[in-house]
Amino acid sequence: MAFLSKIELKQGVDLRALARAIPKNAYAEHQVIWALMAREREQSRDFLFRREHVGHWPVFYVLSSQSPTQPQDGPWSVHTKAFTPRLSASQRLGFVLRANPVRTTKASSEPADKRRQRHDVVMDAKRQEHAKVVEPAMRSSQAQLVQQAGPRWLEERAERAGFSLEAL
Repeated sequence: MAFLSKIELKQGVDLRALARAIPKNAYAEHQVIWALMAREREQSRDFLFRREHVGHWPVFYVLSSQSPTQPQDGPWSVHTKAFTPRLSASQRLGFVLRANPVRTTKASSEPADKRRQRHDVVMDAKRQEHAKVVEPAMRSSQAQLVQQAGPRWLEERAERAGFSLEAL
């Protein structure tokens, strides 16, 4: 069973407490969600989340295999329900994805070396383009690289994950 949760700030919380509670970056957002999921440090992450805004305030939507905890104190309110979508083969779905796509490669060409390195796909595309295109004015913008490398990364995973992509 899966769970879909909406995590939002409680009404009437002191402004100073709100300022301390609102995550300042993506890492801090992940830590807020992790704390509400009551996970052990060694446990693997079994949830996905997305940050949205309602007015000026953050709201998180979390899809997880376990129900998050309802904090007794603190500024966050958690609303959870069972997530049991009824999907059928060839059904078409729209989605918005915010991801940090990476590729994992061997750290060296030595056969005995088992180490792996993770590379951000956009930065990797940028490095490759800089090696090929010497003139800076002829290089793609960061936004263009994101629009090229991101869908390519997702398409590489599509068949194995049981979906396909359609261009809009």
